[in-house]
Amino acid sequence: MTADPTLLQMKYARIISLLAKKANIDEEKAMKLFYESDTTCL
Repeated sequence: MTADPTLLQMKYARIISLLAKKANIDEEKAMKLFYESDTTCL
């Protein structure tokens, strides 16, 4: 079974938003951290 790409993007957006809040950084920096991390499977 494969995930719906729209649902995945919505999930990523929530993760990035939470990362920004927890790390006290802006969402742009959080997005960069998320997408460039070794654990992100994209």
